[in-house]
This record gives sequence, C-alpha cells and structure tokens, in this order.
Amino acid sequence: MAIIHQPQLFSWNEIEARSDLQRLRMVVETLPDEALMQALEAERKGRRDDYPLRAVWNSLLAGLVFQHPTIESLRRELRRNAELRQVCGFDVFEGADAVPPSWVYTRLLKKLLGHLGLVEAMFEELVTCLQSELAGLGTRLAVDSKALPSFGRKPAEDKRQSPDGRRDTDADWGTKTYKGIREDGSAWEKVKRWFGYKVHLRVDADYELPLAFCVTRASAGDSPELPKLLDHLDQAHPQLTQHAQYLSADKAWLHTGPVPPHTQPLRLDDQFPPPRPPRLSLRCPPWHRQRPDRPPDSPQPGDLAPSNPYFANASTVLAPPASPCLRQARRLQSGPESGKREQVEREWGLLREGIAMPDTTSRRGFLKRTATVAAVAAGAVPLASCARVGRARIPSHLAGNKEAFMDDPRQAAAAWFREAEFGLFMHYGLYSLLARGEWVMLKERIPVGEYAKLKARFTAERFDADAITDLALAAGMRYVNITSKHHDGFCLFRTAQTDFNSVEAPARRDLIGELASACSKKGLGLFLYYSYGADWRHPYFYAREAGWPSARPAYETPEPTYLWKEDADFARYVDFVHNQLRELLTQYGPLAGIWFDPIMGYYSRPDLFPIEQTYALVRSIQPHCLISFKQGANGDEDFAAPERKAQALDRGGDVAARAWERNKDKPIEICDTLQPRVWGYNAAVDSEHRSADEVMQMLADAAARNANLLLNTGPLGDGSIHPVDEATLREVGRRLA
Repeated sequence: MAIIHQPQLFSWNEIEARSDLQRLRMVVETLPDEALMQALEAERKGRRDDYPLRAVWNSLLAGLVFQHPTIESLRRELRRNAELRQVCGFDVFEGADAVPPSWVYTRLLKKLLGHLGLVEAMFEELVTCLQSELAGLGTRLAVDSKALPSFGRKPAEDKRQSPDGRRDTDADWGTKTYKGIREDGSAWEKVKRWFGYKVHLRVDADYELPLAFCVTRASAGDSPELPKLLDHLDQAHPQLTQHAQYLSADKAWLHTGPVPPHTQPLRLDDQFPPPRPPRLSLRCPPWHRQRPDRPPDSPQPGDLAPSNPYFANASTVLAPPASPCLRQARRLQSGPESGKREQVEREWGLLREGIAMPDTTSRRGFLKRTATVAAVAAGAVPLASCARVGRARIPSHLAGNKEAFMDDPRQAAAAWFREAEFGLFMHYGLYSLLARGEWVMLKERIPVGEYAKLKARFTAERFDADAITDLALAAGMRYVNITSKHHDGFCLFRTAQTDFNSVEAPARRDLIGELASACSKKGLGLFLYYSYGADWRHPYFYAREAGWPSARPAYETPEPTYLWKEDADFARYVDFVHNQLRELLTQYGPLAGIWFDPIMGYYSRPDLFPIEQTYALVRSIQPHCLISFKQGANGDEDFAAPERKAQALDRGGDVAARAWERNKDKPIEICDTLQPRVWGYNAAVDSEHRSADEVMQMLADAAARNANLLLNTGPLGDGSIHPVDEATLREVGRRLA
C-alpha cells in the first residue's frame, strides 16, 4: 500500500500534534450521542445505578479508538491510566476502583443492540455534517470490505447441544483470497480465513471517510452488498450520489450487474487497459496528493502513472521519499544540527506518537486514526457535552461547606477561601541546594546542562509532609501552597512529560503526592504553584528577545537546547503545560487551587497563551478548583494574589489594568516572605528572618484589606523548614489561639 500525501481536511497542527488522549477527548465531547444516552438513561431509571452510564459509553469509544481487542484489555488500560479514566468521565478521586467490572460492559453492549437505529443515526448525522464542510465529498467513491473476527466460539457441531453465552451463534466462517504477480512474473496467492463477520464499506476515495456501511456474516459475498450500499446512500444522502462520478472496487465487485441508474455516470476499474492484478487497491488520483507548495502539474513522489488517470495498480505507485515522522523530516531539513535537535526533542518526549506531525501517512492508517474525528476537525458537529459524572466527593478542606458544595462547588470553594485568612507558602526545588534564591539560574546565567546536574544531588531526605502540615496547623493556617514546578522546570511530582523531576532524582519521591495525602487527612487545602509564564529549561518557551528579558537567562553563547524560532513553536510548550496540569489534577485528589506564576511572562506576550483554554481545562477536571494568576491574566481568575501589596502591577500595561479591574473586588491573597525579598532559601540573608511580631503585623495589614496572607518559607536543601521560621510560625499560632 502506497504512502501518499493527504488533502488538507484539517490542520495537522491542530489534530496530528495532539496526543491520543486529546483526540479521544475531542471524540467523546463532540459525538452526537445525546439521544442514545437519554434512551439508555430512561431504561435505567429506577434501577441500579452503580456505574455512570456516560463514562462507561465513553470508555467503549476509547476501546474502539485505541483498538483494544477485548473488554479485559480495555479494563486493564483504564485501571493503569488515570488520564484515560478522567477523559472518559469516571470519578477521578476513586482511582482504579472506578473502572467497572466486565459484566457492566456486557450489559451495555446488549442494550445497545436494542438501539441500533440511534447508533446508525449518529453515523448519518456525522456524514451530513461532513457534507456541508468538505467540498466535493462523494465525487469519487470506493467500495471495500474488511474482516471482523469474533472472539466468541463457533456454534457446536452437535445440533442437539443448546448454545450458551460463550458461543457466537450469529457469526460464521469467511474466506478471502488475494492474488497477484511478483516482479519476476510468478504468481502468488494468499488465503485468509476467519470466524466472525464482515463489514462492507462505501467510502469517499478523496477524503477516505466512510459514507455507508453494513455488517454481515463472514461468508456473505461482496457483490450482493454493492446495490444495497448504493441504495442506502441514495436514500439517506441523495445529494451525495447526484454528483458522484467515479467508483473504484475490487475485482470481486465487478460482476454485480447494472450499476443503479441514480449513480450514473460511474466508471469502474475495468475501463482501464490491462495488465492489472486480480485485486485492485483503492487508489486516489494524483491531485489527491498534491502538495500545496508545488505547481498543480509538477510531478511528485507517489504520483500515479499517466496511463491511469484515476486509479492505479500497486506496481504504478512510487513510494515517496518523505519521512512519516517529524524526526526524519527534520533530518532532511535541518542540516548539521539535526542530530542535536533530535536529541533534545527525544528528551522532551516530542517524538512520541501524538506530538510528532507527519507530512505523510498510509491510507489505512489515516482512515483508522481520523475517520471518527474528521467531523470534529471540520467543526461541523454540534457539541454534545460530556458532563463529568460520578458520585461527588467532598474535599476534606470543604467538609464544612457540604451543602454549598453540592449546589455549586466553585462558589463553595470561593466562600471557604474568603474565610481561610492564613496559608503556608513554600518555594522548594533544585535552587534550594545552592541556597542563593529561586532565580539563581537566571541571575547567574547557569547553562541548562550545568544546572541539570543538581538533579543528581536532590535527595530531599528531610522533607516531611506530616511535619509540614502539622506546622501549618500549629500556626493557625488553613491551607498550604508549594512550588510543583518553578521557573527552572524541575518538578516535585510524578510526570510522564519530562524526567526532570523528584521521582527520577535520587530522592525517588513524589513530594506533591506526599503533601497532598497529608493535607487531605488533616483538612488543609492544597494549592499547587505552577510556573506557566516562565520555563528556563523547556526548548519551546519563547526567547528573551521575543518580549521579556527574564524569559531566558542572558547567556553569552546561544543555549543549544533552546529551539524556539517563531511564535508557532510556543504551542509545543502549551501542550506540555496542559499535559502536566492534567497529571496534577488527576493524580492527587481534590486540590484547593492552581496558582500560576509569573505574571510578567504573560503580560509580555499575552497573544501566546491560550489562557481561556487553560482555565477551562482546570475547571473541567475539578470544578471546585480555584485559579489565580497573580493580579490576573484575563480577569477570569477566582482570586487575585499580588505580592506584598494589594494593587495592580504597574508594568503590565492595559492587559494588567483590565485584569485587575475585573479581579479587585474578588477575594484577595497577599503573598509575602519570612526571609525578606527572597522566596527560595538564600544563605546570604540568613540573619534577616522576620519575627513573630512582624508576622502578626502582616496579618493585621492583610485583614484590614479584607485579604488573606500567604506567608512563604524557603525550605533548606534537604527539605527541612528553617528552624527560625519554624519557631516564628509556632509562636504566631500560639498568639492566634
């Protein structure tokens, strides 16, 4: 089968650059299945409701998209993959226990058999939407069939033995013979035999999308199904058949008698001159693979022989030299530095499936991956909301707001935050080992590779989540905030996006997981600081010359790992951030909030950040989870968190002013430090820690502004709290009590 260039049905940048889970999310949120769900819910009314119907249905779709051969295979993946459970709609807080047993899927599949009409209606609606979006849909048609093996047993040979649930009494044996001529002129033959079914398809040969289908027993011949498929398509979508011009088919389809008149004029493959092999692959005309950067008549790799202007024999197609993966494509384009670029992208996982963007793909691979989501990509299908279902779990820090939480989780969380008043902030990471502040990498221009060596020293042997939360409670605090990822890019949590994290350091610990567990047990809210507006390590964060001097260290020589060249490259960084946010929101139970920083990275280039999409992602996974981005990015934050003073940032221009105007009447949190002027531990000012008297005055000033106080301490390199800060906080707690 040839590798061919596909038409621009949709932007590869929008679809092919997405991960498998992102594509699945597009499917489950866009498939027009609301009528089917309502019908199934109506049947369930008054009966057992152990598992969310929508989530089970979505997981079945995941099994189809990811081609799991059995329900057990799908269940194993669901139990292993927390992100997949979240996309399907299972309760993220129940973990692997949310995955239903096998009998739940068996029952749902049985019920679906009673609603085949609604399932087919979903398919027809997708075809209708595609027709309105894709020019020339239906002009060139093709028919084919595919084997569908059954995992059931064949019926017993003994007719007296009654069938049971393990036997597939509807399936039978099918045989398909493939013949051809080798290059040396000898004939070959391959016979495929299977027990099960056969799906007959009528597809658009240009866009490679199915337009009609039917399922029969495996033994059913192809020839009788052609008129049925044509009749069905003519009845369901007459406008498609009215302008159909070409039909391609296997040789087995050619002896079906007259083609129905409503599809005239159609041209079958037998109009082409011999020689041709007994089986003709479904091929598309040369313009199907026309690259947009070449003249219409210029020859291209993969073009068909001119003697066959519409469909080609396998022997007439030249395989294109272009590579199907980003790595090889860049090797052709990038010159001597391609090896280094490849190494960086492999390190960051940018070559994994779902991130690489191929410029070519096989026909059947393209059909498998994109047929379902094509309607989504075209933006044509009306959205059917995939509401997050499942039994609600009250976060421990909101236990006193149970009724409000059940009514409106986000408002309940905001009300709790207004009353929280006092929180513990911690800046901890690799910079703590150097004891020169959290901006040491930027200020001292430490190269990325040199700074990364600190990972080998990160043991966090005295980081004690229980001791930290006990200290917070003793100080009269009601929540904790910690740097899950700071500007240096080092992560304190388990992540599949980079190996630059505490779990893969000598510490071998998920510090965020430990702290989340301790906070949950003690009723403390957990906020996670996340550096969205700066990343001095990620290859595709924007350059300092692109708008903000602190976006990157001012190295004297170019940093070879920095690959950002143009604004479009920033989308790779955004994908990285969104994937990490999903991990944070699905791995650690209910969070109190996500605390973004630094705001100047956003104010300097607000056009690069899809801030609305980011906020929607957070709220779609945990609706109660509060969001802040310092003074505010777009004014849709749940609270403002300025440093030291409750006022707008005077360096942010109109963007900052508009955001602050929308946020200034919302809850306010003033963040300040126990070690003046620094957030990460700095040994140079070790004698300047604030006293209990100063902290009490800070609390009074915050209360006068009707604001919370988020008070920061910079743990030492080993993870322990500085003894002076610990003593101060305990004394503050004694006074507040």
